[in-house]
Amino acid sequence: MEPIPILEQTALTPFWSIWTHGRQICPPHEKYYWNNLERGPHDNVTLQYNLRGSCKYVERGHQFTVNQGQAFLFSYMEDSHYYLPDQRDSTYECLWLNLKGAGLREHWQYLRQQFGSIVTITQQSSIHRRIKQIIELSSPRLNTDPLEMATNIYGLVMMMTDEMRVRWQKTEPPVDQAIEQILQHPTGTWSLKSVAANFDISREHLTRRFIKKVGISPGRYLTQQKFQRAVTLLTETNLPIQQVAEQAGIGTAHTLIRQIQTAYGMTPTRYRQKYRKNQNTPQ
Repeated sequence: MEPIPILEQTALTPFWSIWTHGRQICPPHEKYYWNNLERGPHDNVTLQYNLRGSCKYVERGHQFTVNQGQAFLFSYMEDSHYYLPDQRDSTYECLWLNLKGAGLREHWQYLRQQFGSIVTITQQSSIHRRIKQIIELSSPRLNTDPLEMATNIYGLVMMMTDEMRVRWQKTEPPVDQAIEQILQHPTGTWSLKSVAANFDISREHLTRRFIKKVGISPGRYLTQQKFQRAVTLLTETNLPIQQVAEQAGIGTAHTLIRQIQTAYGMTPTRYRQKYRKNQNTPQ
């Protein structure tokens, strides 16, 4: 009998889905070690949830203890590993979801960079219920529609984002939260004074800390970001100048015209004509 040919997947599955999932129990003294640098596929990400006991998780040389009721996030083919200490007298139990799909790794990386790789999940939480639901939907007998599965996985990622952000807000100083708001929303129409007041800090204190972290003043940073956004919109779209100014957070066409004239010695319209990358760019 001839072997069945294996067809290579030509593109990453666009919808988010489960690649595998499982549950494991490790008795005391049983060896347990996984090195993610040596695992694949590259685009897969994993959530491992500790149901009983704790484990050690090491990420770029930093070691963390992940306790019962906590999960840790990682990707394959990265510098991280996890293990159980050899000398332990307790049983370890965990479940994991290994997920795949276009853009999922980027979402995973954003979560970890912003809030860390460990998330607390109580068994009464909506996150825990969603994990169980995803595992149930992955059963081959259900033939779950790919869009339904992707929607549930996206919901799980958003729930974890909210949980991790709330925890971060409880532990991070208000001034760091204010800086994060500026960095995340550089085209916002709010003023530095209003951001400082919203976090009950002084504008001067916010400015000093921002300069220390970013290297330039918040006012200069926002001006640069808004200006760059406007330049991109000029060369990539046919939006009217007033809409470019509004979407870039600059406000008025008059202000944008003045800024472009000062920077490049020409009007926005002339700049667009000269540097537009695609002359047939749709509106």
